[in-house]
Amino acid sequence: MAITVPDAPEPGDAISIDVDARDAAFAPVWQELERRKSVIYTHPTQGTCCRNLIAEVPTSTIEYATDTSRTIASILFTGTAVRYPGIRWIFSHGGGTVPFLLSRFTTLEANMKDKSKLPNGVVHELRRFYYDTAQANHAGALAALMKLVPVSQVVLGTDYPFRRAIDEIAGVTHYDINLTPELSAAAVPFLQGK
Repeated sequence: MAITVPDAPEPGDAISIDVDARDAAFAPVWQELERRKSVIYTHPTQGTCCRNLIAEVPTSTIEYATDTSRTIASILFTGTAVRYPGIRWIFSHGGGTVPFLLSRFTTLEANMKDKSKLPNGVVHELRRFYYDTAQANHAGALAALMKLVPVSQVVLGTDYPFRRAIDEIAGVTHYDINLTPELSAAAVPFLQGK
């Protein structure tokens, strides 16, 4: 396996890759991303497991949020987040369904035999991750996310070209959860690697 990443990546450089954190073949990739203290922005896809489940509902309507949650669970429960703490993860769509599934995640953690994969706990790791507001720009999603993480972990997202930035911003500001100034302030040091 060979993945080429520029020696001096520019903000916005991207590679598209379908990753399963359980796959040991990716260990060298995680190690290199850790060495670089990389920012990894994740975006869901249509998993082969879950396409065309309801003919009248596009897969992205439900499954993108679920795929985001699967990715987060994989990174957490395989110990990837703990082994590579220098990687800064940004998860799309307010973390998908993770804020809603939190009690399931903490129950799974409580029943884990190998506590070394999450020595500080699942909530600690979730609070280290970053989340964008794309498609999560309404009161329910934002309220759930903001109960889980501080505003410093939330970045403004638009999901362009599927949504217009103006619509996303209107959604964030409409529900008395005015995060826009805080989001801007939080994003600057994060994107500068501080």
